[in-house]
Amino acid sequence: MKFCKDCKHLWGGNMCQSPKLGRDIVTGRVKQFSAAGIRNMESKCGQAGCWFDPKPVTGLSEVLSWLTQK
Repeated sequence: MKFCKDCKHLWGGNMCQSPKLGRDIVTGRVKQFSAAGIRNMESKCGQAGCWFDPKPVTGLSEVLSWLTQK
């Protein structure tokens, strides 16, 4: 299972900043939306986590934790 907490696009605990959301035309920054809302929309990331990109892993314990969740 792909959890938002393990995705590099998660920001601020519950906000998704996937580049697939597009850019804000005023600030030029990647748009951000509620991660829960994005995961509940099949036309976006959806339950399958289609936009999921794993966070860079820095320690062995993180690798083992991520592997046991599959």
